[in-house]
Amino acid sequence: GDMCFMIDSTLEALRKVLFGAGLLTPVIHSIASALLSDKVPVEWTSNTGKGGPGGWSTGPENSPQAWLRELVKKRIALQKWVNAVNKGILLENGSTSGGQSSSGGLVLGDLFNPSTFINALRQQTARSLNIPIDQLKLECYWGISEIGKEGGSRMKASSMPKQLVYIDSPLTCNLSNLLLQGASFHNYLQESLPDASELCTAPAVTIGFVDKNDYIPIYKEHEAVAIPVYLTPSREDLLMELPVPIQSSHDEGKQKWIL
Repeated sequence: GDMCFMIDSTLEALRKVLFGAGLLTPVIHSIASALLSDKVPVEWTSNTGKGGPGGWSTGPENSPQAWLRELVKKRIALQKWVNAVNKGILLENGSTSGGQSSSGGLVLGDLFNPSTFINALRQQTARSLNIPIDQLKLECYWGISEIGKEGGSRMKASSMPKQLVYIDSPLTCNLSNLLLQGASFHNYLQESLPDASELCTAPAVTIGFVDKNDYIPIYKEHEAVAIPVYLTPSREDLLMELPVPIQSSHDEGKQKWIL
C-alpha cells in the first residue's frame, strides 16, 4: 500500500510539472528521465529509501508498463490475502477467499517478498512448538493436503492411495504455481523434451516446518533430490530448498540431477 501510494504521488508530481503547476525536483527529473528511456525508475525499485517505503526490486526490468501492471496485480492479490487473514482461512487449503489458483494453494508470486512469508511461517512454528528456530527443518509433500484447525496436514486419499502422509507441523500451507526450470514433473522429476519450454508449472506442494530432531522424512534420501527455489528465473535470490521425488532409487539416478 505504501509503495503504491509513493508511486502514485511521484506520478502526480510529474503530472503537475508537465502542466506547469509543480516544481521540477531532482527526484522527479530522475523518474521522468527513466520513463522517457523506457526504464523502470530506480526510485521505484530501491529498497534503501530514506525512511520511506521500500521498493520492488524483483519486478520486470525492461518495461515500466509491465512493471506497473504487475504491481497492480500484486496489489489486488494482496488484498485477497488480507481478507483471508481476517477470516482466519489463509492457511486452510491455501484459500485466499477467491484468490487461490485453479490447482488450489497460495501463490507466492502474489507477494513482493515471499521470503518474509516463509520466515514468518518458520518463526510462528517455532513459537507453537516452543523450540529454537534453528531446530526446525522444512518438510514438504507434492500434493494438496487437507489442513485442519488443530494443526498439521493430511494428504487426500486420492493423492496417496496406499498410505496417509502426515506433515507433523502445527502450521502447514499449500503452495501452487511454482515454476520448474530445465525439467518436468509428472509424479517425479523428469528430463525435459528437446522442444519443451524452459519453464513449466510444478504441481501443488504442501510445506511445513518440523522439529528436525523428531521427525520421519516423507521422502527418503535416495528417493528425492533437493531442488532450490529462487525468487526469479535469474536465480539470484534463494528462497528455500524442496525435496523433489525422482524415479530411480539408486544413487546414480540422483547424481544426474546434481551439477
